Amino acid sequence: MNGTEDPRPGGSGGDMNGATRRTPAWVKVLLAVSLGLNLMVAGLVVGAVLNRDAPKRGPASSAVGLPRDVAPLPLLRAFDAPDQRSLARAYRERAGGRERNREELRALFDELQGHLRANPFDPDAFAVMLERERRRTSDRQDIGTEIFVNHLAQLPYEDRLAYADRLSRMLRSGK
Repeated sequence: MNGTEDPRPGGSGGDMNGATRRTPAWVKVLLAVSLGLNLMVAGLVVGAVLNRDAPKRGPASSAVGLPRDVAPLPLLRAFDAPDQRSLARAYRERAGGRERNREELRALFDELQGHLRANPFDPDAFAVMLERERRRTSDRQDIGTEIFVNHLAQLPYEDRLAYADRLSRMLRSGK
């Protein structure tokens, strides 16, 4: 070696025959999307930790602490407090409580940090980690969607109309 050659098998980015391999575009897009989602989750965790003692706002957070995985927040706030508690209880039973989710997110953040600080960086291992987190998040959202839809399906017609009216008023008022 003359000191300028790459000591890794295959030389400078190529395979053993000297051919250069390119990462497919879809892998790059998947990595970028997964990284964005995971950074968003990490931001939520950091925000939750930093705002732990902040006063809670609105019936969906102050009454029962419904997770957003159940449904978008306006859809949850339109329920009355007993329905919110019922949805939150069903979600916690199926998806696990806040502490379990917090522990999983801490472990993810630790793993993310390990990957980012590794030298050399292993993009395949990083992609596997991101895909695992994407599946975990998707599974939690699927549980929330199922619980939300089943709850609406069990409501008597009059209660569903009252819910629709509350939702309409909330959306019009911007609250």
